[in-house]
Amino acid sequence: MLYLITLGFDEKFAIRSMVSKGLKPDDEVVILMPEGSVGYSQSKAERAFNNLKQFVETVQPKLKIIRVEVEVRDLTSSVAKIQSVIRSSSQREIYANLSGGMRILIIEVLLALVLLGIEAEIEIELEDMEATVKLYSSYFFKEELDWTDRIILSTLLNSEKSVHEIVSEIERDLAESDSQPPSRVTVWRRILELEKKRLVDHRNIGKMKYYKLTNKGEFLVKLTRKG
Repeated sequence: MLYLITLGFDEKFAIRSMVSKGLKPDDEVVILMPEGSVGYSQSKAERAFNNLKQFVETVQPKLKIIRVEVEVRDLTSSVAKIQSVIRSSSQREIYANLSGGMRILIIEVLLALVLLGIEAEIEIELEDMEATVKLYSSYFFKEELDWTDRIILSTLLNSEKSVHEIVSEIERDLAESDSQPPSRVTVWRRILELEKKRLVDHRNIGKMKYYKLTNKGEFLVKLTRKG
């Protein structure tokens, strides 16, 4: 896993996230910091980095940790530099903790991920450490969904279903309306497209496939449903 950590004065958010996720020897940790002392007390930033580095080296001595400083006042160069770091990593799974550091640096990391079109798990811990909000970079990707896509996704909101169950539920829901329900073949084809968009996932039970919403799919359905 590639860890992207924005760091400011305090390393506690980064350490808590690493403890929660569980560091592995083949992980890579990238610590993102503003270049120089832009808006920062350099000594506090250095102390936070050294404490974090010591923690990582204690927990996983062989783990690769990289410090990357970006010129946060130059949006283009900052995003390009972060993108280069992401591209150069051999890790396929990406986790970004954006709880610390400057707000502009956090935005630059988000922009880098979104413009690359890369799926990454993102966590932001509240300042009072009472809760952590989890989201995914794909939440920012624009999806073109028509009526058929949306009604299929809506049927999966509360439970996983087979194609047959999805078709049956849509037919029941539209029984008293003027709308024509999509055919079984149409539903099946659309589900394959929704899987490609990472809005739907499936698991096999015997010879049957059961489909469910991904985190992104659930997020979109709850925000766009009427009523």
